[in-house]
Amino acid sequence: MRVFRHIALCLTLAAVASLLVAQKNGVDSEVARDPGDMASTYVPLESWAYPAIERLAAFGYVETAIAGERPWTRMEFARLIEEAGDSDSNQGLDPEAARIYASLKQEFSEELARRDGAANLGATVESMYVRNTGIAGTPITDGYHFGQTLVNNYGRPYGPGENNYSGVALRAVAGSFAVYVRGESQRAGLEPSAPLSSQPLIAAADNYTNGAAAEPESGMERLRLLDAYASYTFKNNQLSVGQQSLWWGPGKGGPVLFSNNAEPVLMIRLDRTSPIELPSIGKWLGKIRFQLFWGRLEGQHRRVANHYQCCWKPRRRARRPTVLQRTEIQFQVYQEL
Repeated sequence: MRVFRHIALCLTLAAVASLLVAQKNGVDSEVARDPGDMASTYVPLESWAYPAIERLAAFGYVETAIAGERPWTRMEFARLIEEAGDSDSNQGLDPEAARIYASLKQEFSEELARRDGAANLGATVESMYVRNTGIAGTPITDGYHFGQTLVNNYGRPYGPGENNYSGVALRAVAGSFAVYVRGESQRAGLEPSAPLSSQPLIAAADNYTNGAAAEPESGMERLRLLDAYASYTFKNNQLSVGQQSLWWGPGKGGPVLFSNNAEPVLMIRLDRTSPIELPSIGKWLGKIRFQLFWGRLEGQHRRVANHYQCCWKPRRRARRPTVLQRTEIQFQVYQEL
């Protein structure tokens, strides 16, 4: 997987160089001001902004949000906020929707300004956090065979007693390049080992050696990178390289194929960041969005694999859409290499 790291390093250096040059000379070209060519980082999967957009969609003010493919970029959030604003100009917002809309506008004010013509240039500390999770009793940690006490937690280790996670997230954009880094200090309690008698049974069920039945790590203190990637954007397509988290599916508890229950995957990803309409008769079908990546899966079964997903959202033709028009249809292709 050295090729992933080399490409990510090249994109990161290009982004840093673009940032330095832009600060010195300014970003004045028309290409740099085209929102479709403006890079932006992805919003973390646990962000409050996702249910906020879903709530606006439930009110009928946002029609082109595709929930089955996450994360979304910050520029995509800005586009959806503008869509809700257009609905406001036509019919007015419900009081609850107006409060949500105002909060989203404040959160993504920089991206909204860039869509209005401001230069896509900046760097910031996105967040700093400390989280303590106390677990009384014996937690379940082997999610592959039995179950988990903590789910959708980026594969963080945990155990009985105190578990501490302290981290910082940084992001920077310069024209068509973007860089995002999120790292943590993780400290987990020590989980008692499973009975030795269970190891051969688990290995036999998996058709692997006893080493494949090794339990998740616990009782440790370590530094860990979560999402960390560099990206390049062109015509509303974003090519990114690095460790990234995915949520493929509209479900809340668990999606169809990918979630943030495991650690971020080292990958090369091509993402259509905004939905598109197919030409000719395709425009009557509705919006589609796709993602594909090539990456290495870790854990019980290590694989290098290709994944492809396409989401189709039928066109909405009425204020009160039919059940089909509220549905997202997903196509997924998986191939191990």
